Amino acid sequence: MKVSRRIFWGGRLPPVSIKAFLYGPVAATATVALSIVAFEFNLTTRSQDERTREMLLADDAVVQNFLQEWRELPRNQNELRLHARKLGQRMNAYDAWGERIEYLPLDRENYSLRSFAADGVQNRPNETPDISVLHWGPDGERGLKYNSQAAAEHRRPSAVLLAGASDDEEKWTAKIFLEPQTGTKRLVVRSERQKNLYMVAIHDRVEEFFWLPNQQKIVFTASHSSRYTDGLYVWDLLTDETEELFTLEQQQAIMGPNSAHNSLYLALSFVSATNPPQVGVFMVPARQQKLNPKTFFQPKNLHVFILDKSIKHIQPPAEVAKNTIFHDTEFLGSMTVIQDGAGSALQKAWLAMPLGGDWEKRVLEWQDFTAANLKSVLAPYAILGLSMFYEDAAAVAEVDSKEKKAFIELGAEMGKSLSASVGAPGYLQAIGFWQGDPKN
Repeated sequence: MKVSRRIFWGGRLPPVSIKAFLYGPVAATATVALSIVAFEFNLTTRSQDERTREMLLADDAVVQNFLQEWRELPRNQNELRLHARKLGQRMNAYDAWGERIEYLPLDRENYSLRSFAADGVQNRPNETPDISVLHWGPDGERGLKYNSQAAAEHRRPSAVLLAGASDDEEKWTAKIFLEPQTGTKRLVVRSERQKNLYMVAIHDRVEEFFWLPNQQKIVFTASHSSRYTDGLYVWDLLTDETEELFTLEQQQAIMGPNSAHNSLYLALSFVSATNPPQVGVFMVPARQQKLNPKTFFQPKNLHVFILDKSIKHIQPPAEVAKNTIFHDTEFLGSMTVIQDGAGSALQKAWLAMPLGGDWEKRVLEWQDFTAANLKSVLAPYAILGLSMFYEDAAAVAEVDSKEKKAFIELGAEMGKSLSASVGAPGYLQAIGFWQGDPKN
C-alpha cells in the first residue's frame, strides 16, 4: 500500500521594523536603505529555510532507518540521537532559528517532524505553513462525514467516524492516531486544499471527536492524561485555541462538594446542525473502576452544550430522563454517516461488516476484523460490539443451558480484552471491567 510522506516547504519571514530607517541624517536614503536591508533579511530567511529543510530531511532519514531496523518508531529524540550516532550521522534537535525541532510519534509507523520557525508556534489557516515532514498513512484518504441532521434520532454516533472524518465543506480531514507504547492519542487535522498544512490538537489523550457543522472547529473528549484535565473541548482551528466546556465549578457541582478529583467518564453523543449548534456528551464522575453501560447511556447522564456567544449547559428534564437506554449495537452501523464512497480502507471494511443475518457468521467476521486491526482506534469499539453480540445470544438462550453459560463466558472474555485495550477511551475500559465480571 502506498504511504504518503509529505515534505512541506513552508517558511516565515521575520517581522522587519521600518522605524530604524525613518530616523537618519539623510531621509532621502531611507527607501534605498530599507530595500537593501529587507533584501538581506530575505536572503537570510531563505538560507534559514533551506538549512532547516535539510535538517528535517536528515532527521527523517534517521527515523526511517530506525523504523526499518526495529519495526517501531523511536519514542523520543534521545533514542533518535543515539541511533544517529550509531549510523555516524548527526541528529538535528534545533532548526536554523535555534528553535527545537518537534518530533512527534503518532502511531507505530506515522509521525511528524516540524520546525515552528522564529515565532515558535504551530501554523494556522491562512498563514505560511511550517516546514515539516508528515507521515499520515495510506494516500488518498478522504474522511467520512458526520450526518448532523440525524443527531436527534441517534444519540450515539457511528464509531467508524472516529478513524477519520472530514468537515462539511471537505476543507479538512481529521483522525485520531494511537501510539501503542504509551497510549498517547493525538488528534491531527490535515488540509485537503492546502496539502502542506496540518495541525495537532494540544491534548495528548483525545478519545472521540466531531466536526462542528459548517465551522472550522472540532469538539472532542479527552481523559486519563497526566498533563491535562478530563473534559469536553472545543478546538478553533482559525485561532488554534482550545476551550474546555466542563469548567471546574461545574464538575464540582456535578460530582459533589466533597469530591477530591476531576476524573470523568465521557462519551460523545451528537452535534446538531442547529443555529447555534449543540453538542451532547454522556458524562459521569469516574468514581469506580466498573461502569454499567445500561445505566451510563441514559438521558439523565446526557449533558448538552449550546455553543452560542455565551455557552449554555443544560440537561434533559427529569421526566424525559426516565426509562430510556441508548445501549445497543446501532453505533456499529452507518446511521450517522453520510454515504458518499469516502473513507479509508479500514473504514470501508468496517462499513461492510454484517450486523444481522446468521449470528455465527456475523460473530466470526467481527472476530476476524478485530484480530486484523487490534492497533487501530476502531478495535475497542469492535470488541464492545462482540461482547454485546454474546450478551444478546445469552439473553435468548435456554436457562441453565451449556450454550447460555458459554455465551456469558465469551462475553466476559471480550470485556476483559476491552478493559486491557490501550487505545480504548476511559469509559470503554470501565465498561470492559463491568462486562468482564460474569456476575453482571
